[in-house]
Amino acid sequence: MNREEVKLLGSGVSPFEWRIIWALKLKGVEFEFIKENIFKKSSLLLESNPVYKMIPVFIHGQNAIADSLIILEYIDETWKQNPIMPRDPHEKAYTRFWAKFSEDQLVEPSRIAFQYGGEKQAEAVKVMADALEILEGEIRGKKFFGGETMGYLDIVVGWIGYWLQFTQQVGNYKVMDSEKYPEIHLWINRFLQVPTIEENLPPFNEMLSIPFCPLPDCPNHAIPVYKQDIDLMQFPLNLEHLEADFFLYSALGYGLDKIAPYLVMGGPPPIGAQKANLDFLTENIITEFGFQEVGHLRAIKSTVGGFPRPLMDLSPKNFAKLFNEAFGYELVPPFNPYRDSLNFMLASYVLPYVGLLGYVGTNPNINGCVTKRLLAGLLGVESGQDAYIRGYLYERANEVVFPYNYTVAEFTIRVSELRNRLAMCGIKDEGILVPPQLGAENRTESNLLSANYNSLSYGRTPAEILRIVYSTGDEHVPGGFFPEGASGRIARELLGKP
Repeated sequence: MNREEVKLLGSGVSPFEWRIIWALKLKGVEFEFIKENIFKKSSLLLESNPVYKMIPVFIHGQNAIADSLIILEYIDETWKQNPIMPRDPHEKAYTRFWAKFSEDQLVEPSRIAFQYGGEKQAEAVKVMADALEILEGEIRGKKFFGGETMGYLDIVVGWIGYWLQFTQQVGNYKVMDSEKYPEIHLWINRFLQVPTIEENLPPFNEMLSIPFCPLPDCPNHAIPVYKQDIDLMQFPLNLEHLEADFFLYSALGYGLDKIAPYLVMGGPPPIGAQKANLDFLTENIITEFGFQEVGHLRAIKSTVGGFPRPLMDLSPKNFAKLFNEAFGYELVPPFNPYRDSLNFMLASYVLPYVGLLGYVGTNPNINGCVTKRLLAGLLGVESGQDAYIRGYLYERANEVVFPYNYTVAEFTIRVSELRNRLAMCGIKDEGILVPPQLGAENRTESNLLSANYNSLSYGRTPAEILRIVYSTGDEHVPGGFFPEGASGRIARELLGKP
């Protein structure tokens, strides 16, 4: 590929890709636009952005770059003509601050207001209104956010002058008011009259032709979040934090503190988490799992609130102790979850399934329509993660795990038996191979999806889950993955601590 060849992958209507188009047009850079079907992503998109698998993606020679804000800075530093970012370090930092502010306070709330109705939409509109009021003061007395000429921040915020009109119309809400925000209104008019912008906007009717389907609102009589739902839905944050940092560290070598520090809320870093020696396929899949857990944490905390990340032990020593308990003696050498892909997947077998059963057990006690929808969404993805892990191990069921002389199937059976012993509530956990009387309709020995007599998922209570993750068999005695105990009111009351 020619080093100077420039390509942009986009859908044709996303404001994030049009930011890139504006910058390239402003600098006179020729490029090829490759239109992507976001519902059927091309191999080029998946190869160029294997982590997020989203548009826009900017390709320059052999370099593929994702995230529109990062792409804008790359373009500005690569093609020096018509600079959009200030050169002064302080002004540059100032510009980045406001860019991040607008992304956090306008982009995500606009998505929520567009997709939801009722109270959730009203809350999102309030966040946007507060942000617009702050930006109103920032633009006052200026022609553009960048001064006398259009710059980086104008390009970043520019979507509100065109796309916000679309989301308001389709989402049936209103936040932009020329009387309430006269300075922003004037700036929008100036911005849209800049030739580079005016000549490069997607047709509005083309945007309206896209089949967007907002999520159904709660029925009129329904309560979005019951008070008693809050503790029940905050409790899973313990497992979600555990999975997030285990997957992220194992795949990327770093965790939530770098990916989404605001979700940590000041909690301590995990003990012993580290990069695992994973093959290419496993690393990509676990990276995806890790980012899914980030979304789960954000979804729960934005819906019912949350607590700081608890102290977690993800050290090889802790996993080795767990597997020693599963086999009833000390494995030599100690089991190391980070040694290779197979060891890692055996260690992963320990985690998502426990969270999955927790959601199943919580479901009958949830009453709010919003919390029900949240739980269903979480349960769907956790089930998928567990199914993939079990499928990976089932494919290798008869493979001997070096150097222990036990098969993969035997490892899963021992772990499941340990969890049943710790939880002390009968059989709710089964390995990937079972006797026929435990198989589907008593006819199978395969057990790709662990389930009861009617092939329905088992459920567990918070107390059962704590007995397992503490590795103590007692919800009142911390240990295992949570040396100081899990967090949230349910877990702390069981520990007798505030």
